[in-house]
Amino acid sequence: WCRKSHHHNLSDRGDPKLFEKNDGPAIRMLPSEELKPIMNALVQDVAEVCGCTESAAAILMREHKWDKERLLESYVDEPERVQKKCGVFARCQENYICPPATKKGPPQRNLRKHCQICMDEDGFDQDEMIGMPCAHEFCDCCWEGYFHNALSKGPLCIRETCPQAGCNELVTEEELTRAAPDLLPKFERYQLRSFVDTYALARWCPGPGCEKVALARPGHDNHSGMYGGNNSNNAFTDVNVAHCDSCQTSFCFKCGEEPHAPVSCKLLSQWRGKGRNEAET
Repeated sequence: WCRKSHHHNLSDRGDPKLFEKNDGPAIRMLPSEELKPIMNALVQDVAEVCGCTESAAAILMREHKWDKERLLESYVDEPERVQKKCGVFARCQENYICPPATKKGPPQRNLRKHCQICMDEDGFDQDEMIGMPCAHEFCDCCWEGYFHNALSKGPLCIRETCPQAGCNELVTEEELTRAAPDLLPKFERYQLRSFVDTYALARWCPGPGCEKVALARPGHDNHSGMYGGNNSNNAFTDVNVAHCDSCQTSFCFKCGEEPHAPVSCKLLSQWRGKGRNEAET
């Protein structure tokens, strides 16, 4: 890892100051869009520490469930292994430069390129091609069709890889912005949904059709064993209950079920598992 000068900062860098406020309720209900600054701040922080683009940092964090300490712990020792596993190896290289948002450049008629998707015999001008960090490039028309097909798959679109067979480099908003910018808002909504799905301090409201998100204050996981800490078997307490002001649903922040005091989440799960087993016999 060429950026060894950052090593001394890795273990003591917490989440951005955005998360350090300890005022207000332990759990707040917010529209999902209001979590975007939190996600972006985490991405920017990791990009700075790891010395990579924000598109690569977002993938690295996503693949580590948005747990920065967990990511950095493995990244310090084996950065290349982590980059390859997460599909951002080429995107993290020293010589990679994030391309401009627009793909157009000066015409280069003397350099005809061939697209490995449509295999057009006449080839394409350089400004009609869009390349990946892995050096695979395809014509803008094929890229546009590729992204329309990818986003038709729903949330899975954020895990699409390079169109080149056998290449596991992940496609990001960098390529999308250049090929089909009209699809970017939809792609970003899927990115945000993935963040809420896996970020330890967030949980979707389980109310029917509700799009609000419960956001816990940092350090809240130290109370009542919220995330399997030393007190995870203790009785459930009201500190874990979220109250949605939109649909009026109350739920346990840890497990998403209805409030179940004084029973712990673990015990509730065991009871329900036992009930299902008895019903099947």
